[in-house]
Amino acid sequence: MAVPTRNFVKATAHLSCGVPLIWLSLDVLGSDLGPDPAEAVVRRLGFWGITLLWCCLAMTPLRHITGQSIWIACRRLLGLWAFTYISLHLSAFLLFWSGADTDVIAEEFVKRPYIALGLAGWILMIPLAATSTQNARRTLGKRWLQLHRLVHVIALLGLSHLIWIEKLDYSKSITFSIILIFLFFIRVRARQRKPPSIECASSA
Repeated sequence: MAVPTRNFVKATAHLSCGVPLIWLSLDVLGSDLGPDPAEAVVRRLGFWGITLLWCCLAMTPLRHITGQSIWIACRRLLGLWAFTYISLHLSAFLLFWSGADTDVIAEEFVKRPYIALGLAGWILMIPLAATSTQNARRTLGKRWLQLHRLVHVIALLGLSHLIWIEKLDYSKSITFSIILIFLFFIRVRARQRKPPSIECASSA
């Protein structure tokens, strides 16, 4: 891929990832978040966090499907944007929903175990974000691939968190589940078709 094309694609992806955050900020400033602003902020940040995580997971399957490497240029930035949104999601829960009250937070963890699932997923994302650079990849070598396969565990934790939150309308959970199953299927098929040495170099 030519460098100008790669840079254009990455710049477009960055701008696209920032749009939901700008949109949310405008709604906050305009007091256009409905009867429960704190819940709206938490839920919208969480939705975009898991959406971008799924987009990150889709990059390697899209490369397998299309045979084009342009998708991989966006994988790291999508992962970092997903981490950013999920970090903001957690921060909004602690500051706005719970009012930074430790007693309320502790009570929420007891009453709503799905919060622990979400927290576990976020904690697992920290080392992935911290080692997302090329220098870290070169330094860690094969261990980098093993570490970044945690993204699959993170995805399952995030999906469980989402399913548990939804009370009556499971449309989002079903949609995200179908997409994740399809992405895993593409990855498995690609591994079966490639020699181990090639797969090891490209499976992250």
